Amino acid sequence: MTAFTELPEARQDETVQTLLSKLLSPASNSAERHSAARHLLHIAHGTFEPETCPSPEHHLHLILTNCCTLRRAGALPKLWQALKRTAREWEDLSHLPIPPDHDGEHDDQHLHPNRQGRSSASMYSPHRSAYNAKEEEAKAAERQERLEEANAELALLLAVLYFMTECSRGDETWGDELSASSLVSPRPSRLS
Repeated sequence: MTAFTELPEARQDETVQTLLSKLLSPASNSAERHSAARHLLHIAHGTFEPETCPSPEHHLHLILTNCCTLRRAGALPKLWQALKRTAREWEDLSHLPIPPDHDGEHDDQHLHPNRQGRSSASMYSPHRSAYNAKEEEAKAAERQERLEEANAELALLLAVLYFMTECSRGDETWGDELSASSLVSPRPSRLS
């Protein structure tokens, strides 16, 4: 198997595009997206292997070269899109049901708009059956697992973006790419 850095540029770009497609495909499951993000991070890390990296300077050269490859392949807007999708998924998963007030009569829907019609009183009713409690526990465990997957995917995507940003420090065209990807506002914003 040929090392990524030894492939022709067109093949490197094709490899990156394939990984980005898996990352963005609605047909991809969490494991496939996680694997694609992990491979992209490996590329951003310079595809390090102790046998092929004789010095820290060479490894830094591989990191810079591979991050340029990611940029050339158009990874920035696609990584940003994947990051936004995963952040929305995390946001949806992270909303916990809120227990009712002590008397159980007050609905705090206005404080938690994402609950949309879920009654916290019914979720914490003392009359729930043991079956419902076990079902709720299973749902909570599945939700926690999905949250952990989303956290891991977010961490990988942010790490790739971090490497790309650090490797592009001082390059004025990087700012243009960030603006084009809607990562930063093209005009200054004020808080007032």
